[in-house]
Parts: sequence; structure tokens; C-alpha cells
Amino acid sequence: MSYSAKLWLLVAIVAIVAVSSAYALAQQGGEPPAASANLPATFSVSPAGDSAVLLDGRSGRTWLLIRSIDRTQPAVWLPVERLDQPEQAAKWDAAERERQRVLQQNAPLERRLTELRSNLTKIREQSVDPNNPLLKQLEKSIAAIEEQLRTP
Repeated sequence: MSYSAKLWLLVAIVAIVAVSSAYALAQQGGEPPAASANLPATFSVSPAGDSAVLLDGRSGRTWLLIRSIDRTQPAVWLPVERLDQPEQAAKWDAAERERQRVLQQNAPLERRLTELRSNLTKIREQSVDPNNPLLKQLEKSIAAIEEQLRTP
């Protein structure tokens, strides 16, 4: 069974247990017990794209399941930052818009850099002269673009 299938099976089992528990509690009727700091946490898992979100129902804390690039490494639950104040959300949104603007602005340079690196690799493979002027020109162009991308 693949890792992804195992993960979804785990999510499904947790969801079934949560729904069954909620149904059983609802059938008991009466007043719900008062919340207490001594009670254990209640967790919920929900799919989120190709990942999942874990919610502690008592504290409100949340975590996002992140898989390693190296599939031999285990997935981990990373805490999700919660923004409660409108000012925090506005600040985050402004920063996110700026990141998007920079990415869009740099996209043509990134594409050109990829193209130049590919050309440099091909020419190095074909060239017998390490002092080939074309190699030197490509290296200078690459360095210039890398410097542009480093400069805000």
C-alpha cells in the first residue's frame, strides 16, 4: 500500500472514530460536562489539498502535515500560526502581496538564468577550450543575473 493510501486510510479511520464518538455522545442526552483543563485534548483531522490539518478542539491549536522532499523521511506535523487581530492579518496580506510582486518581477530573470545555465552546460560539454570566449560571456551573464536576483 502506498504512503499516500496509508495516510488517507489513517485520516478516514480518525474521521470515522470522531463521528462515531460524536454520535454516541449525542445519544446520551443531558447536559454536556463542563470544560476542564484536566480533560484530555480532542483532536480532529481534516484533509487539506494533498495534506491534512490537525485541530486540538480544546485549545484551538492547529498543525499542518508536511511531507519531506526525501520520501524516506517521515512526515511531520508543523504548527500553524494563528492571526487573531485584523492588523496582523493586514500586515501578513501586505507582505504576501509583496512576495507575489517580487516573484512575478523576477520570473523572467529566473527563466533567463535557467536558459543560460543550460546553454553553459551544453557548451562546456562540447568545448575543448576552457578559455572559450563564449563560456566566459555566459558565466558573466549568469553572474549578472544572479546579482540582480540577490538585490532587493
